[in-house]
Amino acid sequence: MSLPQSVRSIVLFMTAATAALAAAPAAPRYNFDESKVPAYTLPDPLRCEDGTPVRDANTWRTRRRAELLELFSRDVYGRTPAGRPRDMHWKTTSIDRTALGGKATRKEVTVWFTAGDNGPKMHLLIYQPNNRGAPWPLFLGLNYFGNNCVNADPGITLSSAGMRTSADQHIVNNRATEQTRGAHASRWQIETVIARGYATATVYYGDLCPDRDDGMHVASAEQDRGADPRGEFLSARHAGPVYALFGKKGLGADEPPAVDHPVGETVRYHMRTGIHDITAYDWAQYLDFADRHLRRR
Repeated sequence: MSLPQSVRSIVLFMTAATAALAAAPAAPRYNFDESKVPAYTLPDPLRCEDGTPVRDANTWRTRRRAELLELFSRDVYGRTPAGRPRDMHWKTTSIDRTALGGKATRKEVTVWFTAGDNGPKMHLLIYQPNNRGAPWPLFLGLNYFGNNCVNADPGITLSSAGMRTSADQHIVNNRATEQTRGAHASRWQIETVIARGYATATVYYGDLCPDRDDGMHVASAEQDRGADPRGEFLSARHAGPVYALFGKKGLGADEPPAVDHPVGETVRYHMRTGIHDITAYDWAQYLDFADRHLRRR
């Protein structure tokens, strides 16, 4: 007995769907077991491409550093245009010298990368401490949901840029809302940074979409296995020989430290408890590190 046409269509559809699923690539498998990591050899940061050993800071500056930057430009980040764009210009669009209860000066600056005001641009948010004079060491970072997400300050202009919709961050129809204000305040700790005498500047990453160090502090979280905490530690450890060329000390540790026990000097590392995030504990470590390396003497 032949099947009705509608049933035959369903059977054919299910057969095709099953075949498609069977042919689909398998989901990637991740390894979180360090014992299963195969042996590897890292390129020597202190050996030039032609085999010349790097034994002093001058050789690093004039040769090896340029070679490594070329690798990152070619294979990782892409190339940065040489120099400032010819027609780049900017304008301070708002300023409040009594922000955050009088503790800070808040500035908003629009930077255009081409002539005129209709081309590509970024909106820069700056907080400067009022408890000490300029210049201020500054923490610069990109945010993910508009400048308004870094603090609940109602004076921050609400971003009108497109961004991925998120119920958690109150992004509706790809736009920030009033409820997005301060959504990531815990990750920025603006008041704490200001109280310690540092400035903060941020730009919504969507303004740029695509980093540059006098010291380096790397942070991991114990449960953030997807970020590979051990790999993060090793990246900091293997940078030590380069800093040694300049008479600076690295981590001073061959294995990751205990949780919540930072190690290192010019190169520093900590692993905290918890999941993927930026927390008050992280900021406490960054600020202590900045006090040692950036504070004016």
